[in-house]
Amino acid sequence: MINTVEKLKEVVNRAKQSDAVAFDTEFVWERTFYPQLGLIQIAISPDDCVLVDPIAINDLSPLAEIIEDENIVKILHDAQQDLTIMCNATGATTPKNIFDTRTAAGFTGHLSTISLQNLLKDMLGVELPKTESRTNWLQRPLSDKQLEYALDDVKYLHQLRLTTIEKARKTLAWMNEELAELNNPELYKDKDPYKQYKRVKGYGYLNSRGLAILRELAAWREKTAIEENKPRKHILSDESLISLSQEVPETVELLRSTKLIYGKKLRKFGDDIVAAITRGNNVPRSECPEPSKPPKNKNAIKKRVQQVKKFIVSNSERFKIDPALVATRAELEAFAEPKLPLTAEKHRLLRGWRFEFMGKDELEKLSGKTNF
Repeated sequence: MINTVEKLKEVVNRAKQSDAVAFDTEFVWERTFYPQLGLIQIAISPDDCVLVDPIAINDLSPLAEIIEDENIVKILHDAQQDLTIMCNATGATTPKNIFDTRTAAGFTGHLSTISLQNLLKDMLGVELPKTESRTNWLQRPLSDKQLEYALDDVKYLHQLRLTTIEKARKTLAWMNEELAELNNPELYKDKDPYKQYKRVKGYGYLNSRGLAILRELAAWREKTAIEENKPRKHILSDESLISLSQEVPETVELLRSTKLIYGKKLRKFGDDIVAAITRGNNVPRSECPEPSKPPKNKNAIKKRVQQVKKFIVSNSERFKIDPALVATRAELEAFAEPKLPLTAEKHRLLRGWRFEFMGKDELEKLSGKTNF
């Protein structure tokens, strides 16, 4: 177990001599806004695997050198989640040259959401034990069995990458293009608090003014959750945010009467909640979010979505690509909406490997348009 900065630097120097390094993390994420990092697994090669103790080491910044080195391939399974955690812990801001075995699996006939255990079994015939999946990775000491379990998550990633590349050789350029999207540093940053209202369950039922209030409330909750390092729901639930956006209590007394927040939370957050509601109420009408409206031609759009989806599924079988990688349901609906302009900027189907996958003729046929 690597438990000092000096030993960590030795590992980093050794890793910098390799062209690829595999990573994984173990964490606990129940009572905090940010995951609590319990362990970092590193495989410089299948025979050179180490465990880093982030609880014992107060400076993990040396790992940022590897994460940001564009000459070293970083191999991970579900890369965005692990890299977000590692960026937060190490101070890395621009991860580069990422190989996500989960995403890459989607170009080999597997689901792009497949678990590492299932992928290793299908691709390499390796069966990983699941005996320690409920481990509290913050506890110390960890048993030999737990440490071995953790190492298993990285020791096979080098071979898995090579096998995946071989199996995806017909669509390798497409796979590399998709993986290059993971170089975007925005993926690993905290999200804009003022866009979080769209993640609140039930926001689609509010009118413009309600959405303006919800936007302020959700932004306040996001900032507060980060400051307190607590899950959003521990600050205020989605249901409470929606109710407050509808009832609009403009004083702490009125807020108390809603019974949506009380006791210590009311004393601590009451003034802030009322202030957020007031800000939302004072937003000029022209700057309020527009509520989503169901399209008038809903049946026509639904029919076109089914046509596009049918083609994608059929073509995915031909190329051994997970259809979910090609387009989301929302993207299909946006593509099928006749009033929306079809441009490469607005529609991923019209750019990059997806455009090649769909084909210009088929896109024109499915959309009824020729302006791209």
